[in-house]
Amino acid sequence: MKLALPMIWLAGKAEAEPVRERRVGYVLVWLWVAVLAACVGVPLLAIGWRSVVRLDGSFAGLAAWGEVLATPGLMQAAQNSLLLAVGSTLLVVPLAFAFAWALVRSCAPVRPLFRQVALVPLLAPSLMPAISLIYLFGNQGLLKDWMGGAGIYGFAGMLAGEVFYTFPHALMIILTALSTADARLYEAA
Repeated sequence: MKLALPMIWLAGKAEAEPVRERRVGYVLVWLWVAVLAACVGVPLLAIGWRSVVRLDGSFAGLAAWGEVLATPGLMQAAQNSLLLAVGSTLLVVPLAFAFAWALVRSCAPVRPLFRQVALVPLLAPSLMPAISLIYLFGNQGLLKDWMGGAGIYGFAGMLAGEVFYTFPHALMIILTALSTADARLYEAA
């Protein structure tokens, strides 16, 4: 009987430890959620409050929101943004898939070089692709004739910039998916 008591005590302690660790884990998760909510929520609430208050501090209500929503160019700007997002997605995903497929499924000896060249823009500062596009396709650019008269300072230029900027990200995601997929399934098909 005396031998059983320490075993019961050890069993109780072993069961209590995971519960205690889970509680500590829950507290830490909720602490991080609270910090995130404070860091994101407080500035958003401040912006929301400033949008309904006049410069002198008096409450204006939603009149300013009504003026903004009644602006005729707002719908056109929303349509242009949606068109740019859809257009860049429709261009980037097939291009990145074809490039990733060639990198993963081919036996070309220059695959590592092409992979590194395609992923180098991820290491560059985010403003560098825009500056390089202006240097290449701007009014004084080296390759300005390649834009076909559309120019870099319009929709075609913004679309080219989005494609150039998002291609490495899409390529990395698709490369990971294709390299972890079982190639025997593709060969069997």
